[in-house]
Formats: sequence, structure tokens, C-alpha cells
Amino acid sequence: MNIAIIDDEKIFLDIIVRKLDLSNHHVYTYTSLSDMEKSNRKFELLLLDIEMPDYDGIRYSKEHRDQRIIFLTGHSQRMKEAFGENVYAFIEKSDSKDMMRKTINAVIADIQNQECITLKINGQKFDFIINDIVYAQYIRYKTIGLVYHNQTYIIHGYTLKEMALKLGNNFVYIDRSTLVNVSKVIHIIDNKVYVKGIKQLFEISVRRKQQLKKYSKNID
Repeated sequence: MNIAIIDDEKIFLDIIVRKLDLSNHHVYTYTSLSDMEKSNRKFELLLLDIEMPDYDGIRYSKEHRDQRIIFLTGHSQRMKEAFGENVYAFIEKSDSKDMMRKTINAVIADIQNQECITLKINGQKFDFIINDIVYAQYIRYKTIGLVYHNQTYIIHGYTLKEMALKLGNNFVYIDRSTLVNVSKVIHIIDNKVYVKGIKQLFEISVRRKQQLKKYSKNID
């Protein structure tokens, strides 16, 4: 799992890395959110300071609902303000090492219990939480474009049919070359499919529209 720790105090970053002992995961540290975003890495979990000079952590969490966040804070009075569906826990900077580890490990276990697939990109293995995949699209022979959160990943070695088997029943063909996550579909108007979190619209036939609506009663 890729984990980012973001705090403007470099000394605290070093302390938290030593305390948590996350050697089984890929851990990256940043002194600002802008530095993290410039890295263009995909993270399954952020350990995020609430108050930083460049960007307020609570504001970031509310603007990036797709990010799973544990807040690091010395300002417990702001915890109520910080609650959100993507906020998994809070760690106070004064917490003991054991308390920090217990909190982090519980959140990691929760995330890992969500159904994942492991795919290779440029020879490196990546874990993708299936429900966070927006859609998969055929590009060319055994090459798939996978949209995960707001990023596109090129996956080699799979036909679209093989990818459909890996992704499971929550993904439906809307045309011959595209599989869409039903849980990400907001609504269908005429022959257009609107998908949560992306600007792209998909065209869909009457037959595919009827099939898609069978999978979810939440689609307008």
C-alpha cells in the first residue's frame, strides 16, 4: 500500500515514520500538499496534518473526497470540523507510539478488507480498490486504460473480457470497448451516461441502457 505522510514540520515527519514502523508498505513523506500532488503518485491512505502554511488539511479533505485520510493534529478542538466520510481516524501528535500504531493498523486493515485487484504497471505491482475504479476502456490489443480516482493507468496483458472477469459484476459494458462501474453512474439522459468524478460523457444504446438500469435502482 502507498501511504503519504504530510506535515510541514520535518522533524515530526521523521518521528512519525519511526513510531509507526510501516516497513510493509511504501511510505512517502512530504512537507506540503503541493509537493505530494507534484509527485503524481497514487496513495491509498494519507496521514495529514490539519494546519499547514500552504493549505488547510480539513479544506483539502472536503475537496478531495476520494482520498482516505487520517488526520495528524495538535489541535484537537478542530476534530469535529474535520469529520467526513473519507476521514478514517484522528491521531494527536502527543499520542503514544502504541496508540498511533493501533489506530493506523486498524485503518490499513479496514482498507485492505475492501476488495482489491493487483495489476502490474511497468513491471511494478499496484493494488487497486475495485470500487474506486471508475471505468476500464479497451485501447488496443491486450491494452486497457483504467481510470482510478482521477488518474488513468495503462494496463498491458489483458483483453477487456479478461479485465471484466477480474473486476466483477459491478462493472457493465456500455459499449463494446468500455466497462463502467455501476456505483459511479449518476444518471442517464437520453443516450448519455454521466459518471461521478469525471467530465467525460459516454454514449449508450437503448439495449445497454436497459441492462445498466437493472444493476442499480439509484440511476435516474
